[in-house]
Amino acid sequence: MIGGGDWAKDRIITDLMEAVSEGKKLCIRNPDATRPWQHVLEPLSGYLLLGQKLLEGKKNFAGAWNFGPNDDGAIPVVQMVQKMQKI
Repeated sequence: MIGGGDWAKDRIITDLMEAVSEGKKLCIRNPDATRPWQHVLEPLSGYLLLGQKLLEGKKNFAGAWNFGPNDDGAIPVVQMVQKMQKI
């Protein structure tokens, strides 16, 4: 998951930003690993919409939900880094 404010150790976007700002080389532990990337706000908006529907008493929204990304958007870590470097 990608999102603002996550400056914990071993986060690829965080590590990239720190490497760029400090003029250091980025070490990617597993560049070929494929991940289903999504921004933290995507599932959050789903949680909020679901909560609204449940508060409105719409029982057809009760049950199990998965707010994870689709696999068709999954790309290797190295490709995500390359996209972020362009930005």
